[in-house]
Amino acid sequence: MCRLSTAGAAVGALASALLSAAPALADSEFVGLTALHTTSIEVTGSNLEYTAVKPLSVISVEFTLKTNAGESGRLKGYKVWLELGSTTGSIPGFEYPMPDHYHKKTFPVGKRPKIHGDKGALVVPALAWQDFVVAQCNGLVADLRKDGQSDDQIFRKDRTTSIKVRAVMKAEFSGIAGPNDYADDPDNIGYIKVVCKAQVKSTVFDPDALLPVVTEAGLQLAKTTIKKSCPLDLGAAVQFRGGREGQFQYRLRFTDNRYMGPFTGTMTRQPSGDYRFGTTHKITVPLPPGGHAGAGSFTGLPQDKPGGPGSTPGGLAAQQTPEDLHKLGLRVEVLGDPQVKSDWATEIVDCRKKPIVTIWSGGVTPKKHKGVCPATATLSLQFRGGRAGDFTYVIKVFNVDASHGGGLETLGGVHIANVGPFKGKMTQMPDGSFRTSAVQNLQFPLKKTQGQIGGYAASASKPSGKTTYRFKVVFPSQAHEPMQEHGTVPFEYTQDCGPARNPAVAGGPGGLAQTDRPNTAPGSGSTSQMLPDLKLVKVKKSFKPFELLVQVANNSFLTTKPTQLRATYKQGGANKQKVTVKVPPLKPGASKWIPVTFKAPVAQADSIHIQLDPNNTVKEAKETNNAAVYQP
Repeated sequence: MCRLSTAGAAVGALASALLSAAPALADSEFVGLTALHTTSIEVTGSNLEYTAVKPLSVISVEFTLKTNAGESGRLKGYKVWLELGSTTGSIPGFEYPMPDHYHKKTFPVGKRPKIHGDKGALVVPALAWQDFVVAQCNGLVADLRKDGQSDDQIFRKDRTTSIKVRAVMKAEFSGIAGPNDYADDPDNIGYIKVVCKAQVKSTVFDPDALLPVVTEAGLQLAKTTIKKSCPLDLGAAVQFRGGREGQFQYRLRFTDNRYMGPFTGTMTRQPSGDYRFGTTHKITVPLPPGGHAGAGSFTGLPQDKPGGPGSTPGGLAAQQTPEDLHKLGLRVEVLGDPQVKSDWATEIVDCRKKPIVTIWSGGVTPKKHKGVCPATATLSLQFRGGRAGDFTYVIKVFNVDASHGGGLETLGGVHIANVGPFKGKMTQMPDGSFRTSAVQNLQFPLKKTQGQIGGYAASASKPSGKTTYRFKVVFPSQAHEPMQEHGTVPFEYTQDCGPARNPAVAGGPGGLAQTDRPNTAPGSGSTSQMLPDLKLVKVKKSFKPFELLVQVANNSFLTTKPTQLRATYKQGGANKQKVTVKVPPLKPGASKWIPVTFKAPVAQADSIHIQLDPNNTVKEAKETNNAAVYQP
């Protein structure tokens, strides 16, 4: 089963899309632009008519996509391409698709995912869209002539118009078909300015002039396959402009004196009258070992190193180590006479593996203990990372009350123990981030033994006295220690082994311990890291006139309880309508668009006041991000 997705992502700022945490009842897909590198296109012409775009122009974008095959299906594969549309005139929508320039991926049987997210890029040469863009300028000229302006007035200065662009996707699923759960966003469309250049005088073409087949050459690099590790594919888009029809040969030359090719191109005359040829070659980074000359292979060019012996343009050279920072430089060269060459194109590709853990945070419960010792402190840890995988960590314990002498490592105290090692597993969340959490119970005070790193374990004695401990997490298997994040609550535990007061029995290894009974509501003694956090992310209009869409997210490591969302429709200074809808449980890092339907059009409201969790059924770490006001 296939479906065409027409949703795009907002361009101008990188957009982040979350896969729904709840299982879909039917297949859903979404694709949208995250970057539009082409901001303007120049159109030229002669004899008071526009005929061509500026040589070597391309439309370059980056996109993100997500799919959900629902409860019964699997994703077989997908294809992504671009569509262009006019911003003026009577033709609605996106009337100019470019399906011949696409990003495609298929999954073999047995490896088809249910939920899938991906990123990619497209570079579309001018041959695919030039006629459409040129028509925008000629249409603008026709409108100005109807308004009574003379050709001299029209062509004496640059004129501007625009086109719109979006990404579309065709996904193929197995299983039951149904409606798309991902809402379209009418604001997620990219716009490219079209500059219709002024014409000072007509250009006369001399058909008797003996012009070369190729007069200009250009090359642009763009990522065509986004992977978590190398090898990585780069698309080298080459374009040529010439003076007549005919075949020619060219090669791609690298800054380390290797080349790919030769390749053969055919210059053809375009409807605009120009002679052009363009195509795309795949470059795999890191570069493979050298081989015999030929299309797609590499060979050296001794005695012909760019920039002189031992040097490369800008100091760039291709490297061969797979897990490294690769500095790549290449250009396109036309063989024969004249030897037309493009400028050098460069790209830095980071193939280095990101650390599994980059940020950790922690909290301890209870914060204080007074009573019989030993007693148990529960350490709640959260980890964020750069990739999935297994990792090892050790909890370092410091005595804040002890002397700082002796040259020992300190964290506001003396380092007294390393407890561990413990095993963790980083996993990828629906929003694309990598997170995991863990809980470790440590019994204090600590006593030296042979069972743990650093030689410390829980003591079996019941000493008296007051001691304050602080904690730090280290990762012995990583090359560098990740950044720490403690927030506003110190990662600190105080134990007073004096007489208990207002005792409540708490179990733990080595027997029963006495702890202070909290005087507040259950759970109020935990740190903010131990509570969920619902928040309002975004409110936007729907394509349905009576409906408003509200995005709700769980910005914590805990799954939230089901709750409600209340929207108050205000008009003429009065509350005209209150609508309450259900908000399902949300997993850590997940978000969901909640539709709210009114009895009157959203556009006619003076304002709409939105309150998440109006009855405070979910106890949260932060209660100040649950309200918003939407004004049409």
